[in-house]
Amino acid sequence: MNELFELRVYPEPSDAYEKDSRYWLLDKKISLKECEKILSDFTPPIDFGEVVAVSHTDGKRYFAPRDGFDWIDVTKTEEL
Repeated sequence: MNELFELRVYPEPSDAYEKDSRYWLLDKKISLKECEKILSDFTPPIDFGEVVAVSHTDGKRYFAPRDGFDWIDVTKTEEL
């Protein structure tokens, strides 16, 4: 997949669901593999917010991998 994403950190997990919420931009146009590399470089892991990758193709948002899950579509979290 050659899709590009913005890597964002939202202050709270619920902020990732809101269209106009505030966030910190870690990178503007990168692949998911590059996102994972950036996240793995943080020691200790990011614990000041919710990490989300936002697709430049369709605007879908994905929560960063954790607890044995891969990237999770924000709109699908209710199904888990």
